[in-house]
Amino acid sequence: IADSREVDISTIDDSKNFLQITYLHPHFANPKSRTGFIERNTNIKSFVFSTPFTAEGKARGDVTEQCKRKTIVHVETAFPCCQTTQLIVRKTYIILSPLESAIEDVNKRTEKTMKVLNNKPVSIKALSAVLQGSVATQVNGGAIEICQAFLADKEAEHLKKYGSKRLNALKRTLRQFLRACQKGLDKMTKQTATSEDGKEDPFLEHLVKSFETMTKMMKPHIVDNDKRLERGKSKRVRMSDDVDVRLFSSTMSDFA
Repeated sequence: IADSREVDISTIDDSKNFLQITYLHPHFANPKSRTGFIERNTNIKSFVFSTPFTAEGKARGDVTEQCKRKTIVHVETAFPCCQTTQLIVRKTYIILSPLESAIEDVNKRTEKTMKVLNNKPVSIKALSAVLQGSVATQVNGGAIEICQAFLADKEAEHLKKYGSKRLNALKRTLRQFLRACQKGLDKMTKQTATSEDGKEDPFLEHLVKSFETMTKMMKPHIVDNDKRLERGKSKRVRMSDDVDVRLFSSTMSDFA
């Protein structure tokens, strides 16, 4: 069974043995207590995997319909272990609404970018791949699609459904995402040499233009004119002359 959906035992042939294959991540009840490499890779008894679903029963749908079920499995003996298989002794479930699922997806992309940037030295090849998936998405709309769906189209409807606190959390998450992308582009600009004819690297130029477009589309919906933002020091993003976009370099706590 090559997916992570719940299996209805009554629908399978009980004369055969089945294996359900999916991808797991270690799950920590208190991630802050496991910051080191050893702590995060030993004595692990809980793992988590996610299953996308919609209210209509389909696995995939529109971003405003896309829910997520996070299944946390608890095993009998902690990994690493001499036994290659473990008995699952307990399962717990967390259901994420479409908005919560969108926030988690953007957060993961931000964390992935910052993880590459925090490596010493920074791998430009890895950074290029991450930024391409963030600012030059082709498979789906990514952060732009999420911003458009929840904060531009039918915003009043989503405000009534989720409340201002959760929508503001999405805005804060998208601002953090844009700041991470900006840091990545700044790093690439400093370390990527120009070509022999003096022109910029065409791939970097493509990423910058894609970032300009993304920021211009998202800014009206994620930057609020409140006092907390006015206190933040503004930083002009490196953009073309006809685009005037400002991101805020306030600390994360300013947006909490």
